[in-house]
Amino acid sequence: MRTIFALMICASLGSISTGGLAAQEPLSVPEALALRTIANPNMGLDFVAFNMVVPRPIEDGPGGSYLNVGYIENPRNALTGKPIETKWLVSGKNSAPALAVPPRQRAVSYLKRIKGKTQVVIHPLDGGDLSAYANTPSVISYRWRPDGQAMAFTALDPEPPQRADASKRGFRPIVYDEDWRHISLWIVTKNGSPRRLTSETTVYDYQWSPNGKTLVCACAPKNTVDASYMQKRLHLLDVESGKLEKLVSNPGKLGDFTFSPNGSTIFY
Repeated sequence: MRTIFALMICASLGSISTGGLAAQEPLSVPEALALRTIANPNMGLDFVAFNMVVPRPIEDGPGGSYLNVGYIENPRNALTGKPIETKWLVSGKNSAPALAVPPRQRAVSYLKRIKGKTQVVIHPLDGGDLSAYANTPSVISYRWRPDGQAMAFTALDPEPPQRADASKRGFRPIVYDEDWRHISLWIVTKNGSPRRLTSETTVYDYQWSPNGKTLVCACAPKNTVDASYMQKRLHLLDVESGKLEKLVSNPGKLGDFTFSPNGSTIFY
């Protein structure tokens, strides 16, 4: 109701003309609620892939917007006035969250639910079957290694045996910010066996170094709301050894971070 009320206010303001400007017909509430948005562009070698956010109609019931996936071949053609054609890989009432482009591949990747687990799938642009990259624990997020030959991903730690047994028996209490599990960082190659990189810490975000040997991570001692805001600290993870070293005891909230192109510096 707040959204509809705000849109009605915007529509009313949009109908007011000032000076010599002619009044323009404002969007109706149904039109405003049905607006589609292009988001998350990802550049490939000779294409650009993106999401189109399609609002979920009220009659479809609870849930988020649909995330369709399209791509455009040779997007630089737009600079010369050549016609541009969008091809759709995921459309309609289907969603492809966490869209990315695997390095050096004519394909896109995204998350898909397969046999009860969220997996990273590869969708080729030039035909071929949609396939899971590897058999992993249920994925929360993922990042491709710069060479495209492996990916890091995060997954929620499994329930303790006693809690898992209680859940099977139908006992599922929810104790807010007490019943938490760590989010751990993993690495896996195509069709390989996942290898866990962290333990006893929660990894909220992470970025690869340009050489693919290290990861900079935002880690916290707990997986709680307060920890996600106030207790994240920058760490450097050596992928080969699994050594996790704190880099900065930053006070308060931590924002975005990234490596410099030559890998010598981390900006945050």
